[in-house]
Amino acid sequence: MKIVEQKSRRAETVIGICLLAVLVFIATAVVSRQFDYDMSRYGIVQPKAEFELRSAAPTGFETLSTTESYSPGTLYEKINGKAPLYLDSGFGSLQTQRFMNSSDETLWMEVYLFDMGEIKNAFSVFSVQRREDAQPFGSVPITFGYKTSNGLYFVHGKYNVEMVGSQASESLVAGMEAVAATLQNGLSISDEQISELGIFEGAGFANGSIKFELNSAFGYEGLNNTFSTKYQSGEENVTVFFSKRRDEQQAEKLFNSYYDFLITNGFKDVGADFCGANGKVVDYYGFKEVIFHDGVYVGGVHEAENQQAAIQAALVLKEKIGGGK
Repeated sequence: MKIVEQKSRRAETVIGICLLAVLVFIATAVVSRQFDYDMSRYGIVQPKAEFELRSAAPTGFETLSTTESYSPGTLYEKINGKAPLYLDSGFGSLQTQRFMNSSDETLWMEVYLFDMGEIKNAFSVFSVQRREDAQPFGSVPITFGYKTSNGLYFVHGKYNVEMVGSQASESLVAGMEAVAATLQNGLSISDEQISELGIFEGAGFANGSIKFELNSAFGYEGLNNTFSTKYQSGEENVTVFFSKRRDEQQAEKLFNSYYDFLITNGFKDVGADFCGANGKVVDYYGFKEVIFHDGVYVGGVHEAENQQAAIQAALVLKEKIGGGK
């Protein structure tokens, strides 16, 4: 019996050691997974940086934080209230980085590098958020960009770049311009352009006020992919706009649906003679809306106070659109 008991104890010991080894193996595997940052195996893809943002620190500044990265699923953690605008405009990823003045710790900036997938998406979020106190760039040759007393904003290919400073400071904005130059040289972009902007070239058009709304321009859901800007028509400053459709039938359909939308919301057709059946002028308590369709385009003037100035601006726009076919 003693021999049987000894064998039984030895078997129990071996089994216990084996179980302990299995538990140690499982624990090791769990810890290994926790420190394995290749999250793609779980279906979670981390945004991949195409540019080391820390390297953009301008002379006289040092990095104040580590570079942060955000994906479409985590963007709200950084810009919760504004996240839908970017997400609806093709947002791909965001990198942010803070830089602090080496001699004055109260002067610091945060750089936001938004990858929007293509230049139109980047230009859209840039243009619809243009600040009222926008001023031209000083030393950096950038087509779409402006600065304020404590910030700098521009488009570089598919990237929308926003820089915000801790306070109004010329030296801080100068540092931002240096960052902008570094990003221009360091970011790889395609040569894609926004060809439609050529319609707004010429006398009277205010290129600094151009907006591109991907969705729901002027409150109408169907009016997407819409460019608008200010135009000086005589003594009046009016807003002109256009949207390009897939074909002429789609343009006419949008023209009719937008007209119906305006009438449904209280506008009155004034019966003005404008482009025959292809044009309409409507009024809402003194504010005139002029709309027309020409080929694949729908265009017009939004909320003008002077009807004659609005019609004249619409005719200029129509001619520009016709010449660009």
